[in-house]
Amino acid sequence: MAYRIQIQTTNAAIGIESQNASMRVVKSAQMKVKLQQDPPSMKIERKLPKLSIDQTQCFNESGLKTPLLLAKDFYAESVQKGLNNIARTVNDSKKFLHIEDGGNPSKEIAVELNTPDYKGMTMVAMPKSRPKVRFEPSSIDIKWVTPEVQAQWQRQNAEVEYVPYKVKVFLRTRPSVEISVIDDSLPGAVGSDMDTTM
Repeated sequence: MAYRIQIQTTNAAIGIESQNASMRVVKSAQMKVKLQQDPPSMKIERKLPKLSIDQTQCFNESGLKTPLLLAKDFYAESVQKGLNNIARTVNDSKKFLHIEDGGNPSKEIAVELNTPDYKGMTMVAMPKSRPKVRFEPSSIDIKWVTPEVQAQWQRQNAEVEYVPYKVKVFLRTRPSVEISVIDDSLPGAVGSDMDTTM
């Protein structure tokens, strides 16, 4: 009887599964702005036209003086008459200083005081002056008030899903050793033919 030992081995095999990293943006970052502005306003300043006519001088020349101006004229006239009377009195006194030289000063003074002062008559158109006319044109001033724009910024962060890189290593086939004893004497055994051949 011939026996032989047959050994069959199976190598180990490993499996590798990998998963690439991935990133997905669920929600992108956005910027929101809120604008607030009051409506503009307009301011208008208007000045109406003005016409003024001053006829004071015309009324004065026509004898229609105001009470204040009339009192002022009376005062000036009174002062002037007082000064004239003082001057005439001084002149009359000087005439009596040399009375011994002859003459009749009293008669001369009496004649002078009793002789009327005739004044000529003149015809004129009244009033002589023209009224003072002053005109102020109208004007308009427009001002715009523009408020500033107020901006408020609001930022929203982005949402990102990230799947990291993965590597999975596993044993696909376990290593094995199979040992068997074969009797080559049995008919039809492969081992007998092989032994015979060898």
